Order: sequence, then C-alpha cells, then structure tokens
Amino acid sequence: MKLKTKNNLLIYAIPTLAALLVRVVLLINWWDSPVRWYCNISGLDMQTILQTGEWLYAGNGTIALYRTILTAILFFNNGATCPEAVVIIQLIGGILIAPLVAWCTLRLWGKTYWALASGLLAALYAPALMYQVVVLKESILLFFALLSLTAILWAHKGHFSPRRLWICGIFLALPCIARIHALPFCGLASLWIIVCLFKKFKCIKKTILLRIAFLTLGIFTVFVSVSTINVYLTEGNNFMPVQLPAMNYITKLGSVAKPTSMNVSLSTPQKSSQKSKKTNTLIVNMARKAPSVFSASEIPNNVNYYFLKHKLFPLQYLIGPFLLLPLAVTALILLLFNRGILRKESILFVFIFSYMLPMCYFLPLARYRLVLMPVFCMLAPYPVFAVKKAWQDKKQLLILLPVVIYAIILYINLPLNSFLRSTDFVSYGKGMQYKTGKSASALPYFHEAYKMAPHKQMTVINLADTLLKNRRPKDAITILLPAFQKSPNKLAYRYYLGIAYFFSGKARQAEQLFSKINPDDMGDLKAKYYTFYELSLRAQKKHKAAAELHQKALKDRNGK
Repeated sequence: MKLKTKNNLLIYAIPTLAALLVRVVLLINWWDSPVRWYCNISGLDMQTILQTGEWLYAGNGTIALYRTILTAILFFNNGATCPEAVVIIQLIGGILIAPLVAWCTLRLWGKTYWALASGLLAALYAPALMYQVVVLKESILLFFALLSLTAILWAHKGHFSPRRLWICGIFLALPCIARIHALPFCGLASLWIIVCLFKKFKCIKKTILLRIAFLTLGIFTVFVSVSTINVYLTEGNNFMPVQLPAMNYITKLGSVAKPTSMNVSLSTPQKSSQKSKKTNTLIVNMARKAPSVFSASEIPNNVNYYFLKHKLFPLQYLIGPFLLLPLAVTALILLLFNRGILRKESILFVFIFSYMLPMCYFLPLARYRLVLMPVFCMLAPYPVFAVKKAWQDKKQLLILLPVVIYAIILYINLPLNSFLRSTDFVSYGKGMQYKTGKSASALPYFHEAYKMAPHKQMTVINLADTLLKNRRPKDAITILLPAFQKSPNKLAYRYYLGIAYFFSGKARQAEQLFSKINPDDMGDLKAKYYTFYELSLRAQKKHKAAAELHQKALKDRNGK
C-alpha cells in the first residue's frame, strides 16, 4: 500500500497543535512553580547535570548530547547557567515528537486515524511533559531515540538506499552519545536492517555488503568524531565516544532482587566460587524486573509523576500510564498472535527489547522507561482498531479477545497502595523555599513527609532544621527526641537535638549531647558545631572550658 503522507497534513498538524497548546499552558504554570527550582536542590540529579555542563564549558570532561546543549546555553548566556532555556528546548523537542510518532505509525500500518490517535497520545502523555520541565537527560534521549526509529523507517521506505542508510547510521549512533543505554538498539537495529537487506536483495552479495558498509560508515561518522573531540578535551586520556557507567555499582544494585534504596555497599568481597551463582541471580533478577517496564505503577527517582501531576497544571487532566500502558501491552500480545513480529512492525519489538535490557540489568526506573513512550503510543490504538475490524467482520470472539486481555492487564495494574513518597514532599518543600526565599513556606510539606516516614533521617532533620530556623525549638525537640531515643548513634539527631535544647534554654542538656560528638565527623557543619558547643558552655558560665574549646576550634580551622 502506497502511503500518501503529503495529502494527510492534518495527521501531523493536529497532534503538533495539541502538543504546542498543552506545553505553553504547562510552561506558564511551571514558571511560577517550586518545580522550577529543583535544579538548586542538593542531592537531586538536576544540580549535578548542570554542573557537568559547566565542566565541559570550562574545557573539562567529555562530549555528551546533554552536556553539549548545556554548554551551548552557557556560551550564549555569557557563562551563566539557565535551566529555563534547557526546559524550553526540551518542550520544543516534545512538540516535534508528536508528528514524528504520527509519521512512524502511518508508515507502519498505513491507517490515518490510527496515526492521528498515536500522535495525540504522544502529544498529551503527562509523564513525558513532566520530564520535559525538569533538567534530566531522559527527554533528550527520548527525542533522539525516536529520531533513530524514524530514520530506520525512512530508510525502509527508500528501499535502503546507500545515502539513506548512511543517514540512518548517524541517527542510530546519536542516542548512544546521550546515554550508553542506547547501544543495544544501535546494534540490534543494525542487525534488523541487515536481515531486511538479505530478504530484499537475496543473493546479490555485492549490493548487500555495499549497503552494510554505508550503514556502518554512518555509525562511525558519529563515534569517530566524538572520540576525536574527547581525545582533544582529555589530552589523550579518554577516547571513548560514550559515557561509561560505574559498572560495579550497577551490577551490585542489579543483583538485588527487590532493592528498597539506590544506595548499595561496594565493599563486600566476593569469592570466585560465587561468580556463577551471581550470574544466575542477575539473570533471574532481570526476568523479575521485566514486568515493571510495562506496569502502570512506577519506580520514581528524583521526581514522581503521581505526586507532581497534582502540582503542575494541566498534568492530571492529560493521558497517564493507566490508560496508555495496558493498551500498549494488549497491542503487543495481539501482534504476537497476528505474527506482527515477522513483519516490519518487528522493529518495535526490537526497540522495546533493546531498551529493556539495560533497564532490567540495573533498575526499571520510571525515568528510564520514558524512552519507550513513542512506541507505546504507536501501539496503543491497535486494540481499538482490532475490535472495530472484528465488529465489522462480525467475529464475536475476536471482539472479546482484546477486551478481555485489556481488562486483565488493567486489573493487574490497579494500585494496591499510594505511589507517593516522603521524598516527593521534601523536594517540593525545598523548591518552595527557593521560590519564596522563606524557610517557613516548606513546613507544610516537611510535616507531610514526616507523617509518611517518621523513621527516616532525612524527613526528621529537614523538619527539625526548618522549625529551628523559625524559632520553634520546642517543636523541634518533639520531633528529634523520639528519633534520637530510637537511634542514639546517629550523629545528625544528636547535633540538631543539642541545638534545639540550647535554644530552649537547656544549655546543660545541649552540652551533654555536644560533648559526645567527634568534631572530625561533622564535615561542613564542624564550624557551627564548635559555635553552638561554645555557646552552651558560656550559657552555663563555664568560661574557661568555652575558651579552651574556642582555641581548639581555631587550631582546627588553621589545620594545626
């Protein structure tokens, strides 16, 4: 079937317009939201990512797509970071994703309404919009991953001409410069193209080899160029075109069946006899993690869609995972039944499998699986059109099959508990502090975080510290004392409880707590520790002890 895409401009115009409108509304609301200030919060990846751009701008580090964008912004902004410019670039990329998804869908199945529906799903998918207004790598990877898929279908449409295969190779390599997670798709998609070449040209080996050479040339055009730049930037110390991850950490976390935290110990020695057992455990864990990739529930990291959708208009009124993912999974099952894996739609299976591999090896975080969104949007309308066709053909069994599959998948995905985390409220509270310039503005959110997780040090300290800053030491004691009694060895509880006692007029109790702290364990708080310890002594008129402590603090400060 010949696709007349030039006569179907509305298929691209409507999703593009919808994507533009919702992103303008989102940008307006984001501009006055605490989320805008997340890049200032220590401990979130947004701050670290902005720093990597500053390093590259200063001539340090290596090339990566996201760093290049950040460096370009620094160059045009006289060396000043501008998260707002990053967000606007990501939103523009999000607008372009909608027509690209529509084009790919039309190329795969040739149905205009299906392509239109897929384009609208991509335009209005709320988690994708959320990630486009935070400074993370996922939105850039998503855009270039979709470009690589589009390039493959474009090359397929052009009968894999040498020129198109060279361009296709370039777009296959670009996502790898964004994240190393894209390498499996670069390799497996190349194999898919080679299989197509053998099917198309059969025994004409010269033609096949020539076109494989052009595809390889396209990939190496990017890799060699980036490697050359990296060698120059690092003075020959790093020639790799991709950013290599900390494999020890990734493997260690990947070997945990159900990790409750991203923090794992790397110091545990492993015997050589345990290597085979470790490999088997890793494979089993990868299989166990696979369903999480297709689950409507999410493993949040840095940001949580189920929290922010209520804070950023219009996210809660747009399409969410509970609509899109069950439909996409239903479509995958139907395609397997209909032997779609043997047709050109098989590239979608290659795409999903390729990006699933690194996710399941590590952890299928919500932000990592965002890259699969375009393919899920292409697949999601399939069950609806399958039911429609079965209705027209009066095949009742085929009408029920997609409905039953969808119902089962939806039932499996029904939430058993809340998806909210205490860290969501902490981050939002800190963002509120940066927005208003007032620490008290975070108290409602820190209180909520404490109610959700009163056992977590982070929630206790954030709330107690903010109460102290707002001259409420007695309330801080109410929060800190139970935590300290339960975990007396935690340095932070002892330190902040000492401060709370001091401001409550209980200098003796404060001194008792401070006296059992090793100053060398205080890190950046060492100077403040000495100050409060000294004040607690002077409040009891122990001037000699206070003077001795002051001299010790001066020696520590001078490094003597």
